Amino acid sequence: MILLQSIEIFTSIFDWFGRKSTKSDNLLFANALSSAKTLQISYIGMKAQEVAIKSNLRVVLKPDAQQIDEVIVTAVGIKRSEKSLAYSAAQVNSETLTKAGDRSMLDALSGKVAGVRISSSSGAAGSSTRVLLRGFSSLSGSNQPLFVIDGVPVNNSVLSNSSNLENNADFGNAMNDINPNDIESMSVLKGASAAALYGSRAANGAIMITTKKGKSEDRMKVDFTSNTTFSMVGVLPEFQNRYGQGWGFANSLLENGSWGPKMDGMERLWGHVVDGEQLYKPYAAQKNNMKDFYEVGTQLDNSLAISGGRGKTTYYMSYSNITDDGILPGGSDSYRRNAVSLKGSYEGKWLTSSASINYINRLTSTSSSGQGYSVFNNLIQVPRDYSIVDMKDYKNKFYSPDNWYTPYGIINPYFNLNEDGNKYNEDRVFGSLEFTAKIFDYLSITWRGGGDLSNYRSKSWRAVMKPDGANETENIETGYVGERSGQRREINSDLFVSFNKDLSKDFHLNVLLGQNFNERYQKVLNVSVQGLDLPGFYNISNSPNMPVKTSTESLRRLMGIYGQADLGFRNYLYLNVGARNDWSSTLPKDNNSFFYPSVGVSFIFTDAFESLKNIFTYGKIRASYGQTGNDVAPYMINGYYSSGNATNPFGEGLKYPFAGVNAYSYGNIIGNPNLKSEMTKEYELGLDLRFLQNRIGLDVTLYNRETTNQIMPVTITPSSGYTTQYMNLGCIRNRGVELMLNFVPVRTKDFEWNLSGNWTLNRSKVVELGNGLEEYSIYGFTKGVSLLALPGEPLGTFVGYGNLKDDKGNIVVDANTGLPLQSTEREIFGTSEYKYVMGITNEFTYKNFAFGFNFDIRVGGLMYSRTKGTTFFVGNSPQTLFNDRQPFIVPGSVNQVKKADGSMTYVENATPISHSYYDSYWNNNGGEFDKGDLIDKTFVKLREVHLTYSFPKNLLAKASIKKLDFSLIAHNLFLWTPSSNNFVDPTVSNMGVDLESEFGEFSSAPSTKTVGFSIKASF
Repeated sequence: MILLQSIEIFTSIFDWFGRKSTKSDNLLFANALSSAKTLQISYIGMKAQEVAIKSNLRVVLKPDAQQIDEVIVTAVGIKRSEKSLAYSAAQVNSETLTKAGDRSMLDALSGKVAGVRISSSSGAAGSSTRVLLRGFSSLSGSNQPLFVIDGVPVNNSVLSNSSNLENNADFGNAMNDINPNDIESMSVLKGASAAALYGSRAANGAIMITTKKGKSEDRMKVDFTSNTTFSMVGVLPEFQNRYGQGWGFANSLLENGSWGPKMDGMERLWGHVVDGEQLYKPYAAQKNNMKDFYEVGTQLDNSLAISGGRGKTTYYMSYSNITDDGILPGGSDSYRRNAVSLKGSYEGKWLTSSASINYINRLTSTSSSGQGYSVFNNLIQVPRDYSIVDMKDYKNKFYSPDNWYTPYGIINPYFNLNEDGNKYNEDRVFGSLEFTAKIFDYLSITWRGGGDLSNYRSKSWRAVMKPDGANETENIETGYVGERSGQRREINSDLFVSFNKDLSKDFHLNVLLGQNFNERYQKVLNVSVQGLDLPGFYNISNSPNMPVKTSTESLRRLMGIYGQADLGFRNYLYLNVGARNDWSSTLPKDNNSFFYPSVGVSFIFTDAFESLKNIFTYGKIRASYGQTGNDVAPYMINGYYSSGNATNPFGEGLKYPFAGVNAYSYGNIIGNPNLKSEMTKEYELGLDLRFLQNRIGLDVTLYNRETTNQIMPVTITPSSGYTTQYMNLGCIRNRGVELMLNFVPVRTKDFEWNLSGNWTLNRSKVVELGNGLEEYSIYGFTKGVSLLALPGEPLGTFVGYGNLKDDKGNIVVDANTGLPLQSTEREIFGTSEYKYVMGITNEFTYKNFAFGFNFDIRVGGLMYSRTKGTTFFVGNSPQTLFNDRQPFIVPGSVNQVKKADGSMTYVENATPISHSYYDSYWNNNGGEFDKGDLIDKTFVKLREVHLTYSFPKNLLAKASIKKLDFSLIAHNLFLWTPSSNNFVDPTVSNMGVDLESEFGEFSSAPSTKTVGFSIKASF
C-alpha cells in the first residue's frame, strides 16, 4: 500500500527532478493552493481521491481493484493489453516456473493451465516431455505447439536411437534444455486466432517465452540459484509373493516366470550347474527385489545470473549447470547440461536494438526401453523368489550371460546396464538480433532475425552374448554398434511495421504489417553394424559384415506476409482483425499458397456500464474466429530414390551395395502433385469475471476446432507400381470447455491463502476420413489391440478381438479346456481420451513463510500396457492369484452347442480351467484377450510441494544481500490410480511425443519421485 502522508509530498516534486525549490517556486505553489478548494490525488495502481484542502492534510490512497491492465506477450513477440485480447491467453511468471526447482520448464507447467496437457516419457534422467494444447488435430502431422523465445521460433525436436519398440533410447526433447531461471514469463496461446500470425508452425498453438533482461540501473545485480534433489523410483508394478519359479505348477530352473509351486522357504538348488557347482538359496519371496535394484539418484542444478545497465544500455549474463545421475545403478542413466546466455540492449531516442546468444551443451546417457534386452523388461520377468541385487557381479560365472539361469529372452539386468548403452552429445546455439526504428511517436519499423543451430552425435551399442555351443533357445547377441551424427538449423526473419495511435478521444488504432521468412534444414548420417569380432570394442570397423548406412537431408522454406489491426473504442470495446498468407516449399508449386484470416471482439462491460461494478469488480466477454494452415513434410509431392534391396524367400535378402555393385530403387510412395495444406478453423467464446476486489476470478472458454484436408498416407493398389500416396482426406473436430478459477479465501495482515484451479473437457471426433476409408491406424499390432481413427468416434479409439459372447453377454468357453474363446469380430473397447483434466494449486503465506502444493488430476481414458501383459504372462502379477491358482469355472460362462440344423445354442459351462491351462488363461490377459492389454489411465498426482522461508531484509542488509530464500521441494510424492491399474504410472509412454504416444507404454522405464532443497539469493 502506498501512503501519501501529507500535502507536503507535492512540494518535494522539485527534488525528484534534481532541483531545489526556490522562494518564487514556493510562492507560486502556495498561491495555487490558496485559490483551489479541493485536490485530486492519484497514484499508479491506487484509487484517485478528491479531498478538501485544510491544514495538516493526510491522505491514504486505497488500492485500485481494477489495477493496472496486465500486459501479455502475443504472436510475433508483440506485447498487448490483456483486456484487448479476443482469445484465451494464459501467462505464467518466472516464480511459478522455478519455485519448486523443476529442471524442465515444461514439467513446471503441469496442472497449472487449463487446456494444457504435460506428460513425460519416463522418469529417466533427461527424458522427453510432451505438450498438448486442446487435443489432437492432425492424424499424421505434428500436434506439438510452436515454441518461441523472445519472438523467434526454436526447435523442440525429439531424438531417439530407434523408431521401433525394441531397445529404444529416449534422449529427450530440445525445450527441456532451456534454463528455467532465464525465463521471465511464458504465454500460452491455445487458439487458432491467438497463434494465426505465426502461420502453419502454430497450427497447434504457441508457447511464447520471454527471457530475463537487464534493467537500466546503476548497480549490478547478481542472482544465484542452487537446487539439490534426490530421486527415487516411483511407481513399480505390484507383484504376487506366493508362488515362485517354474511353469505349470512344477519346478523348472530354466523358467523366467513364477508359475511354480507355492514358496515354502526351504533351501533349494537353483540356476545352472557350472564347473560341477550349483547355487543354493531359500525358496522364499523377495518382496522388494525390484525396488531394491534401483538406487537414489542425485541432481545438482546451479545457476548464476549477472544483470544491470546504465543509461541507455542493459546487459544480462547467465551460466547454469545440471548434473543428474538417475536411479539406475552406475552411470548408465545420466544427464549433463551446461548453458550460457548473453543478452544486451540499447535504447536510443530513435533506434532501439537488442541481441542475445545462447549456447547449450548436453550429454545424455540412457538405458534402452521396450522389449528385447532392456533393463525394465528384464526386471519384470524375474521370478518372485530371486534376489536381483545378489546378481550385481554379472561377471560371476553363475550370473554371466553364458550361465544365466534362463535362455528365454531376458538377461542379467546388471550386464545390460554395464555392457550395453546409449550416449548422446549435442552442441546448440540459438539467439536473436533485433532493431526497431522509431519514425514517429506512433510509427515504428522492426526487424528481428534469429536462428537455432545444433550439431549432435549419438552412439548405441550391445555387447556380444553368444555362449559356446549355444542352441536356438539360448540368449544370443552377436554384438551391435550404431552411430548417428546430425545437424539441425532453423533461421527465421521478421520485418514488420507498427502503427499505434489515438484516432480521436474515443478511438484507438493499433496496426501491424509484416513479412516472415523461415528455413529449416536437417541432415542425418546413420551407420551401424551387427556382429562384432572383439568383445567390448564398439567401433564400426570391428565386424566382418558390411555396415548399414543411411544418409538423409531435408530443406524446407516458408514465406509469409501477415497483418493485424486492433481498433479500440473508449478502452472497453475492441475489434481484432488479422490475416496471413503463406507460401510453402513442401507443397506443389502451383498449389503452395494458403491464406487464413482471424477476427475477434472483446467487450469489457464493467467499464462500459459503471453500475455493474457494484456486482463485478471486472467483467469481460470475448469471441473470436481464426484459421491456421499446416503444410506437409518435405518430399511428399514427388517420389524419391533409396538404397535398394532384394528379397530371398529361402534366406536373408540382399542389401546393396553388394559385391561392389550399388543399387537404388524408386520408393513405394508415389508423389501427389495436387496435395494442399491442412486447414484448422476454430471458434472461441470466453467470459472473464472477477469479484470482491479481485478476491475471486473466473475465466470460462468454449471452443470448437475443426481440421480439414488431413494429410494422410493412403494405401493404393500395388498394380500401380506403388503402395502409398499422401492425400488430403478427412476432418477432425475438437470441442471443449476450459475453466480457470482463482480464489483468495483468507487475507489478513500476516497470512494469505491463494487457491487456483483449472478444469478442461475436450471431446474429439473423427467427422470423416473420406475416399471410402473406414479406418486409419494410428498405432497397433497386426494380431492385437489397435488405436484407430474411426468415423463418428473419438480420435484414438481402441479396437481388437475380445471374448466370444452369446446374445445375453455370457462368455463362451471351450468345453474341453474351460478357456474363454476369442471373438472372430473386432469390437470397440473405448478411447484414449480423458473425460476431463483438472489442476488444483494451493499457496499459503505467513509472514516470511510460503507453502504450496499442486495436484494434477486426470479422469477416464484407456492406454495399452505391455507391463501388464508381461507380468500376467510370467505369473508375477497379483491378479494371477485368482482362486489361489486352483481350478475354477469362469463365472457366468457358457458352452456353444451346434444343433442338427446348423444353428447354435448355449448351455451353462461346467468345465473348470485346470492347472494345465492356468498359465494359458493369463497369457490371454485373464481370458480377455486384446481388451486385457488395456488399463484405465485415471490418476491423481501430487505434482509438487514447496516450503520456503524468506530471510528478513533487515538481517540481510548487513551482508549486502537483497534477497535470500531457502526452500524444501518435492515432486510426484503421491500417485493414486484405480485398483485395476497396479502396474504403471499412466503418464509415462515410450512411444514418442505425438499422437502415437496415446497408444500407451511398451515396457517403459518407471517414473520417479524427488525431494530436495533450493537456495535462491540476490545481491
